Amino acid sequence: MQIKIYDDQQAHAMATQFFGHDYHDPGVMKWGGFLLSEHTARLQETTAAGTKKPSSQAFQAGDDGW
Repeated sequence: MQIKIYDDQQAHAMATQFFGHDYHDPGVMKWGGFLLSEHTARLQETTAAGTKKPSSQAFQAGDDGW
């Protein structure tokens, strides 16, 4: 097996083609959707419990508020 060596210009052109047209990463959208669903669920829990947004004084050392 031979490894083809590209110069910088050829490598850049290949990378641009690959990432611009061939590679599709659903991971970023999936991760964003996960964060949004977790945030929405937390807001619904807070609203259903009738609680208000905690003040900065409500947090103690080691307490993350969740």
